[in-house]
Amino acid sequence: MTITLITGATRGLGRETARRLLEARHDVYLGVRDEQRRRELAARLGAHPVMIVVTDDVSVATAVDLVQRPGGDGPEGPTGGIFGNDGPMPW
Repeated sequence: MTITLITGATRGLGRETARRLLEARHDVYLGVRDEQRRRELAARLGAHPVMIVVTDDVSVATAVDLVQRPGGDGPEGPTGGIFGNDGPMPW
């Protein structure tokens, strides 16, 4: 099973990508800052909620570690992809 972490998953392209990957039987982690929205969306879609702030290196590293942790909150095995759909634009 492919494991994917999606940032900015609460609406638009991020939410639709999560929905389609879940439909295709992927194991999806929704990276969202707001705890309530993260948990509600994860429950509604059948995904895993993950706290992540993409402008904070420690937050990103913690989220990736959680997703990849064998026997912990994340499944065993490597992450198949990270869909970076959130964050400030450098322009």
